Amino acid sequence: MLYKVNVGRDTYLGTPEQVVVWMSKAEGAPEGGVLAYMQGIAARVAKVAKKKVPVDVSEPLAFLQSLEAAGFVTLEERSEASLERVDVKGLLDEGPVGFSEKISTEELEDDVFGGLDD
Repeated sequence: MLYKVNVGRDTYLGTPEQVVVWMSKAEGAPEGGVLAYMQGIAARVAKVAKKKVPVDVSEPLAFLQSLEAAGFVTLEERSEASLERVDVKGLLDEGPVGFSEKISTEELEDDVFGGLDD
């Protein structure tokens, strides 16, 4: 599952782990790695939050959810891309990618999508 996270004017899209890493690299972010970043933000929130919501620093998703509960970010779940949503035959045969009749749809499927199921 991917998450879209809005923090002020910044928007992040990725796994919770990716988002927190990117957030930790923002200007003025607490330094020292991801855990130190989450702990530093939790300390800042404790000082300034109007409603006292503890910030969970046990793992990135819990961290983001607790920041949302405290009103500091918005968090939306986004599904990851899936091969189940792609009509391979339509895409490769008669769709936007067309080839001569010397190449079969099955060969194209194997070349383009062959390694994705592993």
